[in-house]
This record gives sequence, structure tokens and C-alpha cells, in this order.
Amino acid sequence: MKKFIYSIVALFAAFTLTAQVTIDRSNAPTPGPARIPTIASYESFELKNGLKVFVVEDHKLPRISMTLLLDRDPIIEGEKAGYVSIAGDMIGSGTSTRSKAELDEEVDFMGANLSTGSSSINVGGLSKYTDNLITILSDVLLNPSFPEDEFTKLKSQMTSGLQANADDPDAIS
Repeated sequence: MKKFIYSIVALFAAFTLTAQVTIDRSNAPTPGPARIPTIASYESFELKNGLKVFVVEDHKLPRISMTLLLDRDPIIEGEKAGYVSIAGDMIGSGTSTRSKAELDEEVDFMGANLSTGSSSINVGGLSKYTDNLITILSDVLLNPSFPEDEFTKLKSQMTSGLQANADDPDAIS
């Protein structure tokens, strides 16, 4: 029985060794045809205030996702590096009508998400909450409160992150 198993293993080893194909690595392989991306059909229009709106519908899931992109020129921050990032993060830190805690609770209650940054504001959730999400998005965009305590917290987080990066070889390089 052992001889049979050894002969099977030897046979497979022989086939493996003879089946290896030598590849000429001095020549680059020929590329295949370029894929053409498919973009879903969309509707676009411009509001009276100049805001360009693009609507892409996909009814496979009962979800809605809205992204507001701020088309702005790059800013050279100089010695005050990070203030654009902090301002973008602080936009979602409460409004004149809702505190950060109220805003977070309202978004969480709907199972939605809200994220803000220096160049975009994103909100998404179930489509049955579309009106509420639009209300929250417009409130965050039009009525940010920039609370002092959130500024202090974000500034502290950025400072500690920079201090941690000072000891990280990957961040230094």
C-alpha cells in the first residue's frame, strides 16, 4: 500500500515538474482591450441659486445617498495648516437649531449617516426618511454653529495625532 501511495505522489510530482511553462519575463505581456466604464443614466439640472444637481436613480435598495461637493480652489494654508480640515469637520458639529448631540441622535434614530469634510457633506439612509435627511443636510449646510468646545476637542485631537506621527517612521518618511 505504501508503494502505491509513493508511486502516486511521484507521478504527481513528475507531472508538476514537466507541466511548468517557462515564461519569457524580458518582454512585457500585451495588454488586453481597455474596458469602457458604464455610467448609469442620470438627470441633471441647475437650481436658481446656481447649484448643479445630478440625480442617479437605482431602485434596487430602498436607500438614498446625497453628496454635496464644494467646488473650490485649493487653499495654501501656510503656517495655519489644518484650519480648512477643522472647519470641514466642524460643519457637522451642530447647527443654530440643533446641538451636536441632537443632530447625532436624530441621524442615529433614522439609521442614517452624516459626514462632513472640507470639500463635501454626505448624508445617506433609508429612502423613507428622504425629507428628514434633506432637512438635516440643509440645516448643517446653512446654519453651522461652530461650537467652541468642539473646536477645542478637534484641535486637541489633531495635536495629539501630530505628536504620535512624530514617532512613527512611516509618517516621517
